[in-house]
Amino acid sequence: MIAAETLPSLILTIEKKAWISGLKIANSTLIQGTKMLMVDSSDGMVNIVPSNNVDLLMEKYCTVLKCIKKCPKNTQSGICFHTYFKTLNNVNSWINFTKLPRAVLANGMLIAFYDSYKSQCNSIMYQINGVYEQCTDVYVDVNGFNGPNIYGRDIFAFDLTKRGIYPRGNQNSYDDLGNLVQIAQPCTTSLISIPKVAGVSCAFKVINENAMNY
Repeated sequence: MIAAETLPSLILTIEKKAWISGLKIANSTLIQGTKMLMVDSSDGMVNIVPSNNVDLLMEKYCTVLKCIKKCPKNTQSGICFHTYFKTLNNVNSWINFTKLPRAVLANGMLIAFYDSYKSQCNSIMYQINGVYEQCTDVYVDVNGFNGPNIYGRDIFAFDLTKRGIYPRGNQNSYDDLGNLVQIAQPCTTSLISIPKVAGVSCAFKVINENAMNY
């Protein structure tokens, strides 16, 4: 018989395994989809859609991902993404997802594109070899509308860049082509100064370690 005090720990261990598996599927799905979008491009993701139009970016991704529902910017909340969710510090996320284009994938995952999209892919959030190359943030809930809806558990950020898409958190490391990657938000699970983003940048750590050691 399992002692009562060990049951919550056992449940959390099982849940973590499911979240890790879901994150790996999300990572593979986004990488393959992004590669498909870049096949006919001479400059990676630069100007993949024109004029910083993030709604068009969502539509473009839905040509290579299996989107069963799409929600442009300012669509009613709770349809293609959660209305509310938490960080690892148990505070509400700072992002209002009703302002972002979102979609539901056929595998149940939820995806959202941050509205600071730059079609020139020169945002300051992400550097490769010292050059700013981020297009925008991409957020994924790896188990859809199931809980717990927490950054660093089932909700993670990815960096969409000129060269492809990367799980966030690979600060001061090298990508598979030997490029030095630097980002503004490394993985941290207890941000005192900015508690509303705790856990959001832990995708790289979780995938690299094949564990959720926090």
